Order: sequence, then structure tokens, then C-alpha cells
Amino acid sequence: RPRPVDLRIHGCVAWDNGGRGIHAGPSGGKDNGYDGALIENCLAFCNGADGIEIHGNDQRGARNGVIRYCTAWENRGSGGVWMEGIQNGLIERCVAYNNIVINIWTWNSINVTMRDCEAWRGHEAEAGGFDIDWSNEACVMERCYAHENEGVGFLLQGSGWIDYRGALMESRYNLMRNCVTEDDGGSIGMVETFEYGLVHNNLAVSSKPKGDAMGISGWPEKPVDWYNDAGGWPSDTGFYNNILVGVNGATPLWVDDYATRQGNTFDGNDYWVIGSPAALVRWAGRSSGPRFWYGDANPPGTTFPPDEYRDLAVFRAKTGQEAHGLCADPRVER
Repeated sequence: RPRPVDLRIHGCVAWDNGGRGIHAGPSGGKDNGYDGALIENCLAFCNGADGIEIHGNDQRGARNGVIRYCTAWENRGSGGVWMEGIQNGLIERCVAYNNIVINIWTWNSINVTMRDCEAWRGHEAEAGGFDIDWSNEACVMERCYAHENEGVGFLLQGSGWIDYRGALMESRYNLMRNCVTEDDGGSIGMVETFEYGLVHNNLAVSSKPKGDAMGISGWPEKPVDWYNDAGGWPSDTGFYNNILVGVNGATPLWVDDYATRQGNTFDGNDYWVIGSPAALVRWAGRSSGPRFWYGDANPPGTTFPPDEYRDLAVFRAKTGQEAHGLCADPRVER
């Protein structure tokens, strides 16, 4: 079917609805979304589902959507501000806080940019600030600020190799740059099949005990007869010129299991710890054992703790990573 075009929603307030606050997209699972939907200068709060959303029913279902200068808070669905199933989208200069799941994010989309936004106090352990989620390609997160979220500040996620709604669940060719995260449940978290990405020039400060400023992890592939969440580890991604700070026992960088040997590259990053001593890098090991999918992640005799490096020169010599890395005080005030 042809896409409806040029929807404009400007200066509106949506609150206390049982469902979404402001929604531009098809109501069923078959039609396309809008081409050229624009939502700007709107407020959405205390709704039973999402705050503000533009969506289609596959990666190219909606096109050329923009959400800007909007604020969403206390919405109880999948997010505050987000795009799903869209090609060419922009979320800019938005604020989202106190939402369930993720404050600002995109899923199953191509070429969505999130920039100059702020997200805080995402509720519940899996809730966070920002997210480039499953099945995203060529998306950008830039100049965004996450803080005080119960979950991760920035989530970069694939979710296995199986086909879901016509698209593979890998996320590929995505970019995160010039962002800041502090006092989140996790700072920058990358998980599963996030591939061929670039993460550079970000500041991540973790003050969660035993937490990580940047955590890169995954889990074993699910048995083939199971439908969802196939597993896997991030691969072929570059991590350059980031400042990673661990406070009071937090570690600047943790890279789990297969993620250490799947083409991921680390160079030019600055590692620093403040307060209680901690390793600069936790490397390899295995937190999710071979029986992960059966509720027995680490049966006796199958725990593999990571190597802990407190000296960057030793880490460089052992792994070949961080040829130009630093261990220098970035003068982050705490």
C-alpha cells in the first residue's frame, strides 16, 4: 500500500492515556508507516504505554520521520521517545526521564540518528537511558547524556542470528560518539551480535560497586529449536579514544569470553580508577557457562574468572590491544 505522507504534530500535550501518548504508525501488523511524520515541541507523560513513537512494521515500513524538542516522562510502556521499523529517522534535542524500559531508543530500523538528547532515571533493572537495539543498521548515537538510570546508560545490542519479522537480529554498522554517561546502573553496555560498529570519543563514569564503565558481553547460542534470543558475542567493532573511569571499585573496561577474540579492537582509550582500587581491565573469562539456557549458568567446575590487569603495559603486551592507550587522570570531578 502507498504510505500516507507529511503528518505534522506540533505543540501537543498527551497525558494519562491508557495506551500511547503520541503515536504515528499503523495500528495493525500489515500496513506501512508514514513517510515524513514530524512530531515536535510536544509533551507526553503518565501514559499507560509509550510516550512518543513513530513506527512501521519492518525496517523500511516508515520513512523520513523526525521527533524533536519533545519531552516524555512517567510513561509505562516500552519507552519515552522511540522509533521502530523506520528508514531515515531523527530524534534530536529531546528529554526523557522516569520511563519504563528505555527512555530514548530505536529498534529494527535503518539510518536513525539520536543526537543532543538527555535521558535519566529510567526505572527497573533493565531500564536505561539510550539504546540502539536489535536489527538496527547504520544508526548513530551522538552528543547524548545519560545519568542516574537504574539500568545501563547506553545499550548497544544485537540479539542473535535468527530471522525475526523478516530481519536478522544482528545490529550492524552502527556508531556511538561524543556521549557522556555517569551514575547509571551500567555505563556503556554492548551485548550479543552487535557487529561492525564504532564506539569513539565517549566519556563513561561508573560508580556502581563491581560495575564497569564499558561492559562487552554475550552468552552461548541458544539451542536451535528455541525461537528467540539466539545469543552470541559482539564482533568486529572498534573502540577508540574513549575515557573510561571506574569509581570506588568499578572497572573501566570488562570484555567477556568470545568478545575478546572476534575482531574487536581497542586503541587510544584512557583508563582511570578513583577511590577503592580496581583493575583497569577485566579480560576474557566466562560469566555465562554452557548451561546458561537451562538456568544453570555456572555449574560446579565451569566458572572461568577473567584476567584482571592493573597495568596497561602488561595488558598491551598480553593482548596486543591498546598500542596508544593511556592511564592518565582525566580530571573528572566526583
